[in-house]
Amino acid sequence: MRLRSLAFLLLLSGGLAVLACGPTDDDPFARGGGGGGDDDDSTEEADPNVRWAYWDLVRVTAFDDTTATISTRASFFTDEPSPLFPLQPDGLDACEAGEAGPDPHDPPRSSDQSPVPSIFADGEDWPLERAGNDQWYSRAVPDRVWTEFASLTLSSGGTTWEEALPLPENLVGVSATLSEDGLELEWEGSVAENQLRLVVFATDPYRYVACLPADDGSFTVPAEDMLDTLEDLDVTVHLRRETRNDTLTLPGDRLGTTFGVSALEAQFSIEDGYWTGDDDDDDDAGDDDDSAR
Repeated sequence: MRLRSLAFLLLLSGGLAVLACGPTDDDPFARGGGGGGDDDDSTEEADPNVRWAYWDLVRVTAFDDTTATISTRASFFTDEPSPLFPLQPDGLDACEAGEAGPDPHDPPRSSDQSPVPSIFADGEDWPLERAGNDQWYSRAVPDRVWTEFASLTLSSGGTTWEEALPLPENLVGVSATLSEDGLELEWEGSVAENQLRLVVFATDPYRYVACLPADDGSFTVPAEDMLDTLEDLDVTVHLRRETRNDTLTLPGDRLGTTFGVSALEAQFSIEDGYWTGDDDDDDDAGDDDDSAR
């Protein structure tokens, strides 16, 4: 069992890609952070590990449903971005367990409240809002904003980025079940060499299992050394097919990252010892906990 405490965030830094392309040594599992990006007109090459803006559009459905919830969030920074701690499982189809913050998909806290970010899609502008003490700009958007393989135009503070947010192929679920082997997931696969992102996380206490499954239509999170780290906890499952654009350029040659995510979600209660078959309530629990709910 490998447990590591970290502020766990699943946004990404790298080139324009579908996650999708197989894992590489320079493909961190979390967002890059750090200093750099002065406001002057420096001609120095921008640091690829520094990001001054994050913008996502996320489409979520249940494993056994096609009804989608679509939302977008954006963060901007006027000072040094928050430090981020990467976690990278060993490779394709590998998993790693650890401890996390309450939502492993949250973007960094926005420190700039001046821009008014907006998505242009379906012939309309969809402005985001940041109300009260919200950590980032956000809004829910209707289904018509999402089109597979589209690239959406973004704007903020008078700057427009044409076709800056690429969207992936829709991720369509088949089933999510618990078995003695672990958490068995099935979906309509795409390209087997493609890499998806998977996280199974609990919020009380904050723990997770993160994996990099191949996009071949099935994957099992093993019970031993993985799900057993989440025993007696209620967990949320996110399987994510992602596209990203890491070339967004802000004033001062600062780089931003945008990404589209099509995700499948399920919830389970991981009962102590269910994978051994020794739990007295195993038969009864199976009715409620052995499928996505």
